Amino acid sequence: MSPETANLETQATEPMNAMDTQVQDDVREELTVSGDRKAAIILVMLGEEVARDILREMSDEEVESLLTAASELRNVDGDEAETVLDEYLGFLEGRALLVPQVSSFVRAVAQDTLSSERAANLLGLEDEDDGEQALVDESASPEAVAQVLRKEHPQTIAIALAAMPTDKASGVISKLPKDAQAGIIKRIAELKSVTPALLREIGETLRRELEASAAGSQSVNGQDLVVSLLKQLSPEQEEHIFNSLSEDDPELSEEIRKKMFVFEDFVTLDGRAIQLMLKEIDSRTLTMALKTSSSPLREHLLSCMSSRAATMILEDLEALGPVAVSQVESAQEEIVQVALRLASEGKLSLR
Repeated sequence: MSPETANLETQATEPMNAMDTQVQDDVREELTVSGDRKAAIILVMLGEEVARDILREMSDEEVESLLTAASELRNVDGDEAETVLDEYLGFLEGRALLVPQVSSFVRAVAQDTLSSERAANLLGLEDEDDGEQALVDESASPEAVAQVLRKEHPQTIAIALAAMPTDKASGVISKLPKDAQAGIIKRIAELKSVTPALLREIGETLRRELEASAAGSQSVNGQDLVVSLLKQLSPEQEEHIFNSLSEDDPELSEEIRKKMFVFEDFVTLDGRAIQLMLKEIDSRTLTMALKTSSSPLREHLLSCMSSRAATMILEDLEALGPVAVSQVESAQEEIVQVALRLASEGKLSLR
């Protein structure tokens, strides 16, 4: 190949190398009706890969004629090349030409030819990345996302999960029906690529469904609500309800009863009730229980003790090193149980 031909070949563009069969047929038709020199110029500018595909569709005589003309090319200035290309493009005018999307082409060329900083500034990549919205809000619970996805096609679910952070996706998968989990995992594994437009559409749908779901429901802690209601009843009514509930669901009854009075609630009791309760508690248990208590509660309990006893508790607290949370909770629960027993015996009121 002559230097001139090689020089022309370097002008071939990447989009032309991606031409489909129909376009190659159009090129072959144009080459057969153009002068040999014009045809040779176009052929060389298209590049070796496309040229080979075109030549395979031509007769031996046409191939020989074109290659002879190409080998005779010496000097092709810019004006001549532009004239030939204009004539060729005029022939193709009105025909469908399959080319890569402009944005993808510009992005690829810019990133290959410019520095990363210049390419980012030119294409606005930093702004685009910064503005990218997560598929679902971070605050959305796995249960809520799974509830929305249940109504979608398995392939849509797979695409959505693949676009989520792995910790979020794993949480959502665990909340989906077990008989569907393996199939969805398989679809995720088989994914190759997903268009940004499809991801945006799925994301918009998910966010819209989650917002509608949140607007139509309200988080409620049933046990806390029951505790608040029971505290408004008389002691007799409360005990009657607990007796009935214990027969029906002993475990639930015990859970609610524990919430009826917790260690921090001692701050609401008067001095007499506190003193009565403290007589049943050893100092070591009290010290351990006060390790994580609030300042108001600690001050209230110590104020119900003698100065000497309060000073000893404070000294023991200061000397007490790090302890397990479970030890503190156990000590607090022991004191609460003492108070509940005294209340059931009618010796003090926890209200």
